[in-house]
Amino acid sequence: MCGVGTLAVLLTACGPEVVTPPPILTPAPEAIAPSPLDSPLTQTDATPGNPLIVHVGAGTFTVEVADDTAERAAGLSGRDFLAQDSGMWFAYLDSGPRSFWMRGMRFPIDIVWIDSSMKVVGITKNAPVPLPDALTNDLPHYTHRGPIMYVLEINAGLAHDWNIEVGTLVALGEK
Repeated sequence: MCGVGTLAVLLTACGPEVVTPPPILTPAPEAIAPSPLDSPLTQTDATPGNPLIVHVGAGTFTVEVADDTAERAAGLSGRDFLAQDSGMWFAYLDSGPRSFWMRGMRFPIDIVWIDSSMKVVGITKNAPVPLPDALTNDLPHYTHRGPIMYVLEINAGLAHDWNIEVGTLVALGEK
C-alpha cells in the first residue's frame, strides 16, 4: 500500500485496472488534466516522501494513491481514522460508472466523483460505516453511473467544509 500518513477507509471499487494519476497541474480554474494514457505521471507517484497533492474547492489534500487491484480493494478499510488534510485517490484507465462499498470501514467519508476533465460531477456525502455484523452481500454500494475517471475519498463533512460542489475543478500539484 502506498503510505501517506495514517489514512483510513474504503471499499472496493469496481471497474477496469487503475492507472497512475495525470501529470502535476497548478491549481487554476481553467486547469484541465490530459488523459493519463497521454501523459504518464512523472514526479508524483505518491510515495511517503513524494505524496500526491489534490486541490479541490478550498481544500488541499495529501492523498494516498490506490493504483492497483489490491490497493483498490483495501482502500481505507481497517483504519481507525484519516487525517483531516488526507485522502485516497483512485485513478482509472478509462471513464465509466464506478461503484464503491464500505467494507471494513471504521469512519464515514465523503466520496468525490471526478470526470476525465478533472471536474467534480458528483459527491456522496457522509457514506456511513456499516454495521459490524453486516454481511458483504448486504453492504450498500455507492455508485456514480456517469463517466468517472477519478475518485477522491475524504473525511465525512469536508466536501461541505471546503466548498467542494458539482462543477468544481480539481488540480494536482504542490502544497
